[in-house]
Amino acid sequence: MKITVKAVLVFVLLAGGLSAAGLMQHGGRQDPQYYKYMVFRMTEELELTDAQAEKFFPLHRRYQDAKHQCHLDMAALSEAAYEREDIGEEDLRHYREEIRRLHQEERELDSDFYDELENFLSAEQVVRFLFFEHHFRREMYRELKKRYGGPEEDSDKRKGLWPGNRK
Repeated sequence: MKITVKAVLVFVLLAGGLSAAGLMQHGGRQDPQYYKYMVFRMTEELELTDAQAEKFFPLHRRYQDAKHQCHLDMAALSEAAYEREDIGEEDLRHYREEIRRLHQEERELDSDFYDELENFLSAEQVVRFLFFEHHFRREMYRELKKRYGGPEEDSDKRKGLWPGNRK
């Protein structure tokens, strides 16, 4: 069954393909193709069984949606602060308290989600998940850079702002 899930996901990815522009065309939300690829990679990297995947992905989607809402709230707060002309001490206290509340809400979301994961994933799978997003994004960056070109990694070819880096 696991092989069937992987085969379907690979087919969907090959049929649809990933595009660099497509990653950002959905109003700050992940492109469905990007999300499908991420699910595929997560299933593969965490070595999820079918039973684990059935529990993990709905839980993960709710977690992502809640984190996204926190980030939207933070962005709205930021916009409101930058649009204000005169900010006093009371406003400062309000903004600091709202930022503190949103950060605490995000930490609680993380903690609750990780606690839930520990109920059905092994310690190794949870640890791999904790670092999955960073590795996945780095891998995607490298793949897109390779596919669409980008600056060379060779330090001799870089042009920096510091005098020692100019060639």
